[in-house]
Amino acid sequence: MQKRIFIIIAFLSILFVSCEKDKSGVTQEEKIVATVGERVITAEEFRQRYEFDFGQIKKGNNPKLIYLNYIIDELLLSSEGFRLGYQNKPYVRKRVQRRRNTDLLEAFYIKYVHKRVKIPENRIQESIKKSTVKFRMIIWPEPTFERAKNVQIASAKNSLEDYIDDQLARQEVKISSRKSYETDWMDFMDMPPEIFYKVKDLQVGKTSEPFPFNGGFAVAQVLDINLNGITSAQLLAGPKRKNMEERLYNIVSDSLERALMDSIMTPLDVRVKSEVVDMLAAPLYKWYADSLPRGKSIFNFIENPVDSAKSYIKEIHRLLDKTLVTYKDGQKTVRDYLHYMDFYRRNLKENKSFDDFNIRLVTEIGKQVM
Repeated sequence: MQKRIFIIIAFLSILFVSCEKDKSGVTQEEKIVATVGERVITAEEFRQRYEFDFGQIKKGNNPKLIYLNYIIDELLLSSEGFRLGYQNKPYVRKRVQRRRNTDLLEAFYIKYVHKRVKIPENRIQESIKKSTVKFRMIIWPEPTFERAKNVQIASAKNSLEDYIDDQLARQEVKISSRKSYETDWMDFMDMPPEIFYKVKDLQVGKTSEPFPFNGGFAVAQVLDINLNGITSAQLLAGPKRKNMEERLYNIVSDSLERALMDSIMTPLDVRVKSEVVDMLAAPLYKWYADSLPRGKSIFNFIENPVDSAKSYIKEIHRLLDKTLVTYKDGQKTVRDYLHYMDFYRRNLKENKSFDDFNIRLVTEIGKQVM
């Protein structure tokens, strides 16, 4: 690559000092870290990008300098692309518009979610203390409250473990074992509140009252409890505190994000067609499991599938003109979503299970409306 045409104007340390005006009257946000041609990188721009970008880029003995060089390389490549006229190509114009929308969403998130997350000190410390108690449980689901209540009554004579063993023994074809219903070690933040409040004071070996679970109800039995100590120093600093701060941040930010999305989506009257999502989710999940084509348009594979195409591709093809979501000013079809998905694949790719994939899919469908 040609020699960098930039001048480092200020040391990176200016990014982490007070934002008050210095003697020249220039604020922290206005200070220039680097110049690439006519483009400047301000301290505030660098700080925000460094904070939210991928960790893989921020490495080495001087990660901030390495990351700054990464930004500079990006700008140099961009300048060369403009010189060659790539900005006029339809593919690039479409990607630029998508990126602009993403940047607007990110800026919106930073302002209305990230900057509003405030976690009181007492909540952090209380959460650390509560997380020292971990439970290992067995959970038995039922479709209705009444059936779950009957299981609670029936298992009171012996244990939920015995009840489950008895139910599994009656299966003509054994499709699961008791282990399938046992959990790993969980603290109060690993389980929904409705489960935690049913088991937190439950004696080992006793069956809980029914609680909502995966669209139905369930009962649980605590198999074991593990108590870990915590020191005063660990409440104030260290990996346990850092981990708890991150967990609480995710909980609070998710709550703010849901409330924010509701306030936006409700006036738009966004309605996702669940039956179409169900038809789309399974074949799309299979395609992800098999690996999507890299560096190629997903939609091109779907629009004109070859005879030898996988069955899931043909299934998705048949759904192209199905209405996926409606809103106040229009609607989006499966075809529209696949065009959108060409540029936004990563969130779905990071799924941990089919259920997780479904949740991510609905989220992505909602995002394309905004």
